[in-house]
Amino acid sequence: MVDTQEYGVVLQTVVVRMWQAGENFAAIASYLNSQKVPPRLDRRWYLATIPAVVERYLARRKAMV
Repeated sequence: MVDTQEYGVVLQTVVVRMWQAGENFAAIASYLNSQKVPPRLDRRWYLATIPAVVERYLARRKAMV
């Protein structure tokens, strides 16, 4: 069974690393869909979903400081 909290952290890390490497949000969504990585609430990743993942990650990091 997958630990959903751990999965979320790993997924955020992958998305943010791709974003920091210069990938645009559409490319990240396309990559996740091509790899059949399931999103939390839907069947596929959308362009608008990726910025929300990045924002949650950045907010979590800011709260830790």
